[in-house]
Amino acid sequence: MAPGTERRGTQSWGHWRLQGPTCVRHPWVAWAAASLRHACWAGVFSQPQRDKGNAHRAAGRALAFTWLRIL
Repeated sequence: MAPGTERRGTQSWGHWRLQGPTCVRHPWVAWAAASLRHACWAGVFSQPQRDKGNAHRAAGRALAFTWLRIL
């Protein structure tokens, strides 16, 4: 689920650590988006992500990864 960063010299790029179908990751992201209504900390976590300039989907993926670590 978590993206990884690979570095060689001065270059760095991101990639998914586990290759798999999107349908495996989608339920986590959808569940995290639904948790915004029920978990007050999720909204508190998501708003600074949006303020930094992250897109709605990127903030949702970050929230899903945080939920995954909690569970």
